[in-house]
Amino acid sequence: MGAKQSQERKSYLEDYPDPLGHFTSIYNIENISSIVANRHQNSLTTAKWFVKMNIHFTHGIRMPEGMEDSLFLVIYCGVLCTNSKYWRIKANVKFVLHDLNDVQNSVEYHYGDVWFDNYNHEMPVIYQDTNISLDSLLNENLGFVKNNEMKMSTDIRVLKVEGFHQPTVVNYRVPPTDPFYQLIFAYPNENLYVNKEMLNAHCILESHHTQVRDLDEIKFNRPSPGEIEEFLDCIYGFPIPSISRGTLPFFLRNAKSLRLRSLAQRAAQTIVNDKAVDVFTKAEVIIAVDFDMRRVVHAWLNKKKSISKNDLEDFNIEKMSGETIKAIVKRVLKFGGWEKEEE
Repeated sequence: MGAKQSQERKSYLEDYPDPLGHFTSIYNIENISSIVANRHQNSLTTAKWFVKMNIHFTHGIRMPEGMEDSLFLVIYCGVLCTNSKYWRIKANVKFVLHDLNDVQNSVEYHYGDVWFDNYNHEMPVIYQDTNISLDSLLNENLGFVKNNEMKMSTDIRVLKVEGFHQPTVVNYRVPPTDPFYQLIFAYPNENLYVNKEMLNAHCILESHHTQVRDLDEIKFNRPSPGEIEEFLDCIYGFPIPSISRGTLPFFLRNAKSLRLRSLAQRAAQTIVNDKAVDVFTKAEVIIAVDFDMRRVVHAWLNKKKSISKNDLEDFNIEKMSGETIKAIVKRVLKFGGWEKEEE
């Protein structure tokens, strides 16, 4: 009990909406028929992890052993860094199972307030029974599956944490008090609000060199992905999330489109560490050259066993630093020249 008494506590603040984190995410689950057919071998299908400072969640579907004929929605929770042996998170949870024929018929499951904890040395998880049989799930006339895909989403509001520190986070769904400073990221399903001055400290939009302060809204054709909030957190100065590995390409594309050079430079070491085993994509290297991310370029070169002229196609030579050019030349010479292209 002594360890628990020393745990740091931070309660929900009524005058600041969702100061500990508000997670919203949408998960498109593909190839449902195969998942159902192979449910005895692999009953769990989850999305990527969504990170909000020191807390991360993932969600998906599950068909638990002994109940494989029913569909359950599931959320897993975790903590990135804690000095305590045990931790707890209180959150308000809502699931949505989307009707793909008529969005108005989507089913909401209000799970209510729930505690996640690691007291049992297991990954904290909650299940939502949908009372939907797998036979009815596969009936596309009911709308939950269409073109062999289904869509689920979650709304998770963190209310209280124990056993670790969760820094106060920015709620992007609340507009600034003074609308002069607000830039709206307008998605079909919701609006996110960003302080213009924060973006102006970083960049000028690449497409037409218009300062962000002169824009009131940027429209998007697709629903807001969970990664955008992780990206906005980093604009506000929070660390680059390392657990959300699948987010890095998304992160780089947005840094490039908004010309957030300083943000890309901060991500360089995370990218290098992330690629300890995997191969760098050409898109990542092109962005690294554009932003003069030397550590990324050197790491890419060090992994190459040969270099062809095709490897350097689409590189912006004018933006390439002398150090980068020198490193490429040295690598080519080390390999004894260019790799011969196949005719």
